Amino acid sequence: MRKSMLSFPATCMALVISLTAGAQQKKDIIFKGKADPKYNGEKMQLYNNKTGETDSAVIVNGGFELHASYTEPTRYMFASNYEAKTKGGYAPFGIVVEGPGTVRIDADIASFSKSKVSNAPAHEAVQWYNQQTDLLDGKFEAALIKKYGKPDLFTNRAYDKEEWYKDVEHAYDSAGDAHSNQVMEVMVRKYPNSIGAAYLMSVRSGSLPLSLQEELYGLFKDRVKQSSYGKSTLELIEARKYSAIGQTAYGFTMNNELGKAVEFASFRGKYVLIDFWASWCGPCVASFPKLKEVYEQYKNKGFEIVGVSTDKSEAAWQTAVKKYLNPWPQLHDTQNIAGKFFAVKMLPTTYLIHPDGKIVARDVHAEELGAKLSELLKQ
Repeated sequence: MRKSMLSFPATCMALVISLTAGAQQKKDIIFKGKADPKYNGEKMQLYNNKTGETDSAVIVNGGFELHASYTEPTRYMFASNYEAKTKGGYAPFGIVVEGPGTVRIDADIASFSKSKVSNAPAHEAVQWYNQQTDLLDGKFEAALIKKYGKPDLFTNRAYDKEEWYKDVEHAYDSAGDAHSNQVMEVMVRKYPNSIGAAYLMSVRSGSLPLSLQEELYGLFKDRVKQSSYGKSTLELIEARKYSAIGQTAYGFTMNNELGKAVEFASFRGKYVLIDFWASWCGPCVASFPKLKEVYEQYKNKGFEIVGVSTDKSEAAWQTAVKKYLNPWPQLHDTQNIAGKFFAVKMLPTTYLIHPDGKIVARDVHAEELGAKLSELLKQ
């Protein structure tokens, strides 16, 4: 389901206590937070995976400041250590910024994703989108709770092991996509000059009808299209065309764990499941046992799995390959083939390929794969 929690690394940079005149010349961004004084002494974290910047601050007298150097429109991520230690993880929260200045945060330290942001024009579209989707999701959650008669339907993790709960997850995820699409269209029409709107289109518009996705992209102003998020949105559109059902899968070449180049075309003649994954992806790892079962059953019946890691670190990938010992070919994507030609925005993402090289299906879950192969191999 979409309600995921992530752990945060313990390392961080020291807090910059004051902003000097020299720092102002570097066009710094100041994130000035207000919090309940009862959280004094708790630590806040800032990080940006794109720029590599990090910062941290301790809450003092109900306030904190985090700093970053502005270079281009980007999204800064935040984490509350209090939330991480009390919940075992934190809900990721990001702020899209398109210029230097002071961004104000009315911080909810216990659930930081509920914080309110002001004085960040690019983030207005993101905040509006989140408010609207939360409203629709909340109404749907209430309807499901009423249907199943379980007030703790979304908080009792014991339900995860129940067979009936799969129907709840499927219904919630399907509704979530529908809500996102509905709000996305309104948001782009409302904020065509927003870098924040382009950010959301670049990461969350993959379930929109392709024609509508192209139409909405066309509404963006030129400056938005020229931003990294505008370019990423266009890349996603092109990747969806490459990876549409019925298209011939892109013929990539990648190295395996031994450093040997492997051509995807070499698997022609078999049904192939391309499994895009990463060492840090919990759901990816959780799918491996079931994939191994299916692989063992069908590997001699014209079926193959090709694992494609999107890890940035080759060392992390190599370590994971040795740890999980998946018995199918393992390849490392160092060219963003996943994003450019298969529209991969979330992990795991899978594609089922016909023996003739054409795409049969996308996102076939491990639990569904056996039945799908049984059906196809009878034809």
